[in-house]
Amino acid sequence: MKYARIKPTIVEAIQCFTTPESITQIEKFVGNSVKINSNLNPPNIEISTYPAPFRDGEMVDSVLIEPGDYVLRDEEGYFDTMVKDEFEEEFKEVSE
Repeated sequence: MKYARIKPTIVEAIQCFTTPESITQIEKFVGNSVKINSNLNPPNIEISTYPAPFRDGEMVDSVLIEPGDYVLRDEEGYFDTMVKDEFEEEFKEVSE
């Protein structure tokens, strides 16, 4: 039997909230990959991600962000999202 370790990966991350300041930060971080519907309360924030299978097997290429969730940008520039508890369990902040 072989044992393997996952290579350390550094991602950029931003925690999302629905305040005007947070939405401005999200727009700067994600750029054209974000759609924000400010007509809703709280605002609806949708991030384009790489295509991935959803629970029912359907392929999706965007996700809605809940307040407190994190948006991650990987080394290749793709975006993903993660709920706060999973993010804090899986990642540890590092300096560049």
